[in-house]
Amino acid sequence: SYSWWDLIGQISGMLQGQGINILLNMFFGPIMNTARAISYQVQGALTQFANNFMLASRPQIIKLYAADKIDEMMRLVYLSSCMAFYLSFVLTLPLCLELKYVLDLWLGEYPAETIPFTMLILVNSLIVNIKSSRVAAIHATGHIKLTNIVVGIILCSIFPIAYVLLRMGFEATSVFVALIAVTFIAEVVAVFVLRKYVKFSVAQYWIQVYGRCALVAACSYLPVYAVHAAMEEGFVRLIAVCATSVVVVGAFIYTIGINKATRASLNNFIKQLFCKLGLCHQ
Repeated sequence: SYSWWDLIGQISGMLQGQGINILLNMFFGPIMNTARAISYQVQGALTQFANNFMLASRPQIIKLYAADKIDEMMRLVYLSSCMAFYLSFVLTLPLCLELKYVLDLWLGEYPAETIPFTMLILVNSLIVNIKSSRVAAIHATGHIKLTNIVVGIILCSIFPIAYVLLRMGFEATSVFVALIAVTFIAEVVAVFVLRKYVKFSVAQYWIQVYGRCALVAACSYLPVYAVHAAMEEGFVRLIAVCATSVVVVGAFIYTIGINKATRASLNNFIKQLFCKLGLCHQ
């Protein structure tokens, strides 16, 4: 039964992606599908970082739930959700700013729609990465039937919504804007479904996860964009923007992106690492 309901959830995600493919081909032809395919290749390369992180946190989430340590489990869900976002954002931000140069360097020629498609898909991917830990928590409870039915229906709704938008004459990018909205709505509903089986504060979830992620993203954008705007397009600017993103995003993660307990643990880890390297006195 568990595998069956989990399979339904996976199928809904697959139908969502293939449904968009079909509609783009119906209304615009294969060129749009080419642009979408390139966009998802870029997304796949970036999301691998967050997926690797989740491989480590998922077993711990399940273990804490099994031990009935719900508060500790939710703290780990908050932290791992944020970290999955941060790992993706630190690469997504410079890539979005330098996307034209990267695509010119990589492909040379590509459909014009590839740039807006990729940017919108990467934004959607950031939301998907945030929800990974929440998905692990609901799987730990074993109550996945309601989540997969409700969230699956919401995700599949992108197909009729996109059809109506394209039928009304909207541009192809409207499909991906709608996809972001549908993904976010599905996440809102899924959090309340998790609350049905696990006792935690929904408000605290939004503050600790989406609040921190949005704050880090908003504070990081302007300094990185300033470097992008101040330099001529080229490989040197690409490196400068990437390096600035790592430094700036890292600084804001440390100062506002994690709580005091996590910051203290990080400080202790760094201190022990330096001591092992013989760079401090124990």
